[in-house]
Amino acid sequence: CSCNGGSCTLDCADVETPTLMCELDCNNGADCAVTCGQGCDVDCAPGTACAIIAAAGSKVECTDATCEITAGSGASVDCERGAQCELTATSHADVDCETAAVCLFTVGTGSNVDCESGSTCSVVAGTNTDAECLRATCDFTLAAGGTVYCGIDGVCTVVCEGVCEVECEASATCTLQCAGSDA
Repeated sequence: CSCNGGSCTLDCADVETPTLMCELDCNNGADCAVTCGQGCDVDCAPGTACAIIAAAGSKVECTDATCEITAGSGASVDCERGAQCELTATSHADVDCETAAVCLFTVGTGSNVDCESGSTCSVVAGTNTDAECLRATCDFTLAAGGTVYCGIDGVCTVVCEGVCEVECEASATCTLQCAGSDA
């Protein structure tokens, strides 16, 4: 399906089958609301606004758009080129915030978070989450077992709420705080 301007609401239950994934392209400044009962594939083009409730295994691309996303386990979310994204995902999410995007991510256990290329990220993550910050500004709050790689020109603030691992490259700036202590 495509929404080419105006306001569109899609309840994927109307089109989903066990073998057919719901797909939506939101274009031309449209305001799109999508609810998926199964995995779905949603692309939010520049200038659009998307509100997405997505089931496990869903894929969302938000490019220079405003996106509010609630997603199930195993979601893949890309926010790029100036996008503004707010995401809440359960477990094993794979999320990227790239190219001057602004991202607020809350992800569950076993997730993978990348923040790169002039982006600003604020991340609250469940246990055993891997996070990376390259040429970006990143605030991470990690549960036990989390790892952070603050790479080339990264500016990282990391709060560990249990045992976590932080690697800070020479060109990066890192501030580390353990939960319950002052920086």
